[in-house]
Amino acid sequence: MNGVLRTIRQPLSSRWMNVLLRRALVSRADDPQGASVGDIAATRALALLRVGEAHAAKRIMDRLGVERFTRLAYFVAPQAQLLAGDIPALCPITVTGPAVYRDPQWDLFSAICAALEGDAGQAALVLDDLREREAVDPVEIQLADQVATAVGGGGNRGVNVDWPLGPDAETYALTPYRLGMALAGRSELPANLRSRLGQAGYSWIARHAEAPVDLRFQAAPYALLAGALPLDDALGIWAQAAQANPDVLRADTAPARLRAAYVAPGARSKLATLRSFWGEPGPGRIVRLLLSARAVASVTPADTDEAPDMVRALAFGGAGVRPCAGARPWATAHTGFGRSSPRSTRARRAPALPSATGRTHWRAPAIPATARRSPPPSWRPQHLTRSATLRAPCSIAVRWRWHRRRLPMCCRLRPAATAMAS
Repeated sequence: MNGVLRTIRQPLSSRWMNVLLRRALVSRADDPQGASVGDIAATRALALLRVGEAHAAKRIMDRLGVERFTRLAYFVAPQAQLLAGDIPALCPITVTGPAVYRDPQWDLFSAICAALEGDAGQAALVLDDLREREAVDPVEIQLADQVATAVGGGGNRGVNVDWPLGPDAETYALTPYRLGMALAGRSELPANLRSRLGQAGYSWIARHAEAPVDLRFQAAPYALLAGALPLDDALGIWAQAAQANPDVLRADTAPARLRAAYVAPGARSKLATLRSFWGEPGPGRIVRLLLSARAVASVTPADTDEAPDMVRALAFGGAGVRPCAGARPWATAHTGFGRSSPRSTRARRAPALPSATGRTHWRAPAIPATARRSPPPSWRPQHLTRSATLRAPCSIAVRWRWHRRRLPMCCRLRPAATAMAS
């Protein structure tokens, strides 16, 4: 299990895989017999950090308890606490960490904890000693000085961070420590260093409470697409960015169109706004579909050309029941499926739906609302072109449970899966 978890890195194949991975790793489970509880928890937390889930990793380490920490746990816990923005949580492990293994970071953490306790002189003494011994990267000392000043008045007030410039910046990386300290101290991150963060780094920034709003606004699309940022949090970040900078809501910007889609009074105006929002040039079409999922949920399914995009938006945004429930009228409008006789009361096996890969997907056991007409010839694999696939809203598998409730089990969105996998 440890070997599998240590190979997990961003980007995953889809945002829902990221969500399922987070839920699986955070859930409580019995530890294997004879295994180190601390190492198992630390490995799970490290896998979550690699996919941008700093808060979930922090929950695992908090649940473990310092008394059960191992060497690996002492290595992972500071990263999780820093990237989640919980600076005071560093202090308990700073007391016992140096006894497990020596690292200059413990001295930096002890200075910050001294500042938190109100001992500004001790914090300044520790940081000055590190400067004289040159035991730590000067940038890391400056970052710790900034955090100590911010949390308790320790260190040298008004210190600036001298980020590497020129050729040195090409080999300089934003480690979890440097990024977490920079966000906690509200230090400005150079653009050339941010561009090399990857999806996990953008997810850390988007979820960090102390990060500037404009920085979270830039990182939110990447974190949302990766699955590390919930849709409601992403919408909240966009609202905060619009409040902090009114220029964001100019009529020709994406946030302005998104806001208009949410506040539009009628279905026609809402659909027109959504059409312009989805049709904007650029590679972020999936992100725009995600952000508009809540607005789409308030529109009644109808015979409209935007129906496939509406289904994709709902499925991307997590409204799994709604796209399955609304697929029948949309499928009727676009493919001729979904017609059934209301006199039928027995569950029957429905015809198969061929896919683009040639595999057969059965919509069975069927329910009275399930189509009983065979697919038209244009839906056979040899005639299923890319344009036809993009117009296909979804195919539904429904299970008839013992309590006689219709429970949609999945929505297969072939273009959505293809786009996210790429």
